[in-house]
Amino acid sequence: MVEGTYIVIENLNKFGNDFRKQVEINFRKAAEVLKEKIKKNASVVDVHTRVWLAKNNFPYAARHGSIQIHKDKPYIVHHLTGSLEESITLVESIKESELFWYIFPDESKAPHAKYVIIGTKTLIGRNFLGGTLAESHDLIFDIIRGTAKGVGNIKPLKQVILERKL
Repeated sequence: MVEGTYIVIENLNKFGNDFRKQVEINFRKAAEVLKEKIKKNASVVDVHTRVWLAKNNFPYAARHGSIQIHKDKPYIVHHLTGSLEESITLVESIKESELFWYIFPDESKAPHAKYVIIGTKTLIGRNFLGGTLAESHDLIFDIIRGTAKGVGNIKPLKQVILERKL
């Protein structure tokens, strides 16, 4: 016999609207965090300046076969003009009563974005979108999992079972 299922149903009924609101808040927060991380990885400022890249035979050149710097994060992009970073856009959309968030580079602001991501015959692509998502996976899910913590006084199932046995 499964004990405590009634409390799960009771919690969902009691906090249904609050829970949905909190889910939306946490998903929106997760989307904003991911957007900021993508912007950061799309515009890295470090010792690898334009001059340094030229002096070092352009380590992103396709002729090398693989990226020669930042091997732990081969998807990052160095800041040159800032247009790629500024193009990162977050759009919220509602479809059939479900919320969706899309994060993408706006090609009207950075027409070169798709070439940075997929590469060209002379440039190795750096998928800063997919790379950042993979890098941020645990953080994003921690934010989303926090939903129950932000809603009212929901009793954990384990606590309810213990109370009934006492």
